[in-house]
Amino acid sequence: SVEEAVYFTGYHPKMVPVGKWQLFVCYMHVKSAVSAMRKDVISFIDDVDHQIPPVVSHKEAWLKFGTKITLIPKAPGLVFNPPIVTCWWSDDLNRAHFYVRGKRESVNREVKGELSAFVGLVQVASLPFTIKFYESKSHPQLSFRDYDMSHAKMYRNIIASFALEDSEALHHLLNALVATGDEGLINSILQRDQADWLKKSKRLMLSAESFQLFWSQYSAVCPVVRQEWEFAKQIETQRESRFVRPIYWETPFPVPPPELPSADFTFAPVREMRD
Repeated sequence: SVEEAVYFTGYHPKMVPVGKWQLFVCYMHVKSAVSAMRKDVISFIDDVDHQIPPVVSHKEAWLKFGTKITLIPKAPGLVFNPPIVTCWWSDDLNRAHFYVRGKRESVNREVKGELSAFVGLVQVASLPFTIKFYESKSHPQLSFRDYDMSHAKMYRNIIASFALEDSEALHHLLNALVATGDEGLINSILQRDQADWLKKSKRLMLSAESFQLFWSQYSAVCPVVRQEWEFAKQIETQRESRFVRPIYWETPFPVPPPELPSADFTFAPVREMRD
């Protein structure tokens, strides 16, 4: 049977007074659950105790049942509570939420951010969002009409770049492979130690949806990894959206070269991401 694609949909406020906590909702779902999702979010924004309806299509999805998903929001000048949300793929419609607040520096600004979804250390989706902040002494209660929607399909065909010495990265990659069955991850893991891997990886990158760089003390000095991300950066110049997604989990942060801006890196808290 054909597996159903997995989607991530976020609902975030369009405009927010600085200093006021506001609800940010994220759904993980299959296409057939969209109607139920739209009904649920209207009720949930008005009442956070609203129970999500069960939606089951009885079809296999791109995510294995019971897969742990970690949601990490990121935006300059914003605070998120909680900063990380953990949930599970347990139905064809799954909901998570957190709260967002703008710092004083966000007044009269449109802040662009990103909500990243991870299976282990592997980023499986990215939701961009924009929120405008303004100064106000009153804090009006927002309703559904005050929210914008962002939508993203789960990545398929992910090429992973890592050093073979990185047991932490390999552990998470294997778990993500079991959860997603992603063909790109299969190639990245099983063929990486082959003599002609670098040539193969460059060919595979051309059709990949995402290139994920697992940055560590080992990969920072690995010649193969460097050649991979240099080629991936060339591909990114021909893409409309971000292709290279660097991830790190070690502290202190292994300093990257100038070609890889630190702002592009996402910190992944491995303790929370372990199964």
